[in-house]
Amino acid sequence: MEMNEDLSSLEGFEGIVDLYRSKSTDPRIPPFKADFHFQELAGWHAFFNLMHFPGAPEDGEIRILGEEYRRLFSGVLWQGMHLSEVDHPKLVNLSSYCARLIRTPCIGRFVGFLPHNGREHIAADILDLPARDEHGNVTYLLSFIRVLTPDDDGDFAAH
Repeated sequence: MEMNEDLSSLEGFEGIVDLYRSKSTDPRIPPFKADFHFQELAGWHAFFNLMHFPGAPEDGEIRILGEEYRRLFSGVLWQGMHLSEVDHPKLVNLSSYCARLIRTPCIGRFVGFLPHNGREHIAADILDLPARDEHGNVTYLLSFIRVLTPDDDGDFAAH
């Protein structure tokens, strides 16, 4: 999604979208990571992932990994992990996906099934938001995950 795209239709992420948009005066430019305060993410801490990309995308590091985010991926991801260490077949394109979000920059979204305990039965909605470092370079992704249920609007199985 383009940086300035209307995100009001992202059901379940309204508070995060509002917070994200409030941190930048121009919706085409990602906000600074330093403008986000951990307290502002109340209710999302366990469902949050912060990745930092100081160099090549495969060198990206998971700096913060919320407990529910980790659990939903069955421990395939861990805090301190570099993307070059990802070896799950469903996540082989993760570094190229992240590279696109950072280099463009653009907003990412995944709606589908996660690799969970050797099966794919956890339907999830993931929103990935780029952020800038202290030099103004886009080197961070703020990622938020929510579990989808059959009661959620939309056909998540079709994504």
